[in-house]
Amino acid sequence: TSTDCNFTVSASATPNDVGCGGASSLSAGCTGTGCGGVNYAWNGNGNNYNGSPVGATLPSSNGVVNYSLTASKNGCGNQTSSVSVTVNGCNGGGTIDRTELGIASDEEASNPGNEGESQAFDNSNFTKWLVFNSTGNIVYDFPNDDNYAINRYTITSANDDIFRDPRNWNFQGSNDGFLTWNTVDTRSNQDFPGRYQTISYDISNTTPYKQYRLNVTGNNGSNLLQIAEIQMFGSAGGAGCTPPSPPSISANTTTAPSELTASGCGGTVTWSSGSNSNPLTNAGAGTYTATCTVNNCTSGPSNSIAIVGRGGSCPSYPNAPQWFHWDNASSSLWFAHYGSTGLLYAATDANPATPPLTRQQLINSGVTPTLANCFLDGSRQRIASGLDEIEGNAEVFPNPTNGKIKISFMLKKDENVWFNIYDSQGKNLKLSDFEGKKGRNEVELDLQNYSSGAYFIDLQYNQKREVRKVMKVN
Repeated sequence: TSTDCNFTVSASATPNDVGCGGASSLSAGCTGTGCGGVNYAWNGNGNNYNGSPVGATLPSSNGVVNYSLTASKNGCGNQTSSVSVTVNGCNGGGTIDRTELGIASDEEASNPGNEGESQAFDNSNFTKWLVFNSTGNIVYDFPNDDNYAINRYTITSANDDIFRDPRNWNFQGSNDGFLTWNTVDTRSNQDFPGRYQTISYDISNTTPYKQYRLNVTGNNGSNLLQIAEIQMFGSAGGAGCTPPSPPSISANTTTAPSELTASGCGGTVTWSSGSNSNPLTNAGAGTYTATCTVNNCTSGPSNSIAIVGRGGSCPSYPNAPQWFHWDNASSSLWFAHYGSTGLLYAATDANPATPPLTRQQLINSGVTPTLANCFLDGSRQRIASGLDEIEGNAEVFPNPTNGKIKISFMLKKDENVWFNIYDSQGKNLKLSDFEGKKGRNEVELDLQNYSSGAYFIDLQYNQKREVRKVMKVN
């Protein structure tokens, strides 16, 4: 009987983008009538594996790791494939894993044995610590009198049920034999979508502790809690690393966009935004600090500086139309607020021609202005100076008037029409809109409370604009 050699293989990795020192599951896919009896061999990262699927532990350095797959079958030629896995997250914090030679303990001691606390520190992502509860504490005590300023730690999800993954926790340190715990990091709503997925957490801790505890306060809903691996990284200088002094930061302006400068650091500056640039240019609204790293030892945080968007908060929906400026350092937009409806009128120059937009329309276009990040701009209150009549089909009557006027105009289709009223100095007094219908339309405006003088009625619709001059008399 002839051997069926009709098969094709493909290699895959899950996940294919992992954290520092994480793991991935390598799988071989086979199609064709000859897939029976095929053997799979893997090679990559200096390791060899046989079978499918297999677990592969990735290195603790950023980069791309290639794995080659060879599929063999007696009497057939070999088939090959390959897959790449990207490793990231190895840049922050210390570079030496300190979870060696210490003693792990589970305060609940709920599952000793093959899935006990020591399995969380055995350098294998394919064992795990399992607790018969949705919460739990696991403690690591460094040997002898060693203590370390841990500034990065990793957590790796275990092999099965995603609902057992930790979701909320406190990372804590102690120097008095487990009596007092100081929280150095708190995380909420964490997600491990992949199995054997390692996530790295950078923290600004500079205090050496002899004991560290992961206090898990909630998981994804199961009555069991599990973690495959925990690693803790301190600076390469060893226990009791003496961190440099925090840098001092300053800003050329506290209004976005700002340029921030860190001084007094003889090493690498790291901003709270994650950037290592110094100075940090185009800083948007937010609160900034910086740390200094020298010889892999990181300082505590610097003084903080708050950058605001153009002068702070604007009042909520003024009763008269007012122009505001909103920005987030990377984009800029002028708009008018008027009334509880929150109408916005977009503009990008001193004589705006852009049709008015509602807040939701702006959000739909990718812009989300907020009252907390804008400023009232007096210069924009007179944007219409020099207005003159612009002819069209609109008619205004009676003119002159001692109160109400009617505006009659033709539309070629149903569309929204916007009205602005300006005084003779070009100051915007009113902003409103009207749902126009195809054909002749008539709108009434009330000028009764306005003083006598000249006013301009500005109509905008379908990218068109008409301006009519009205005389108000008492």
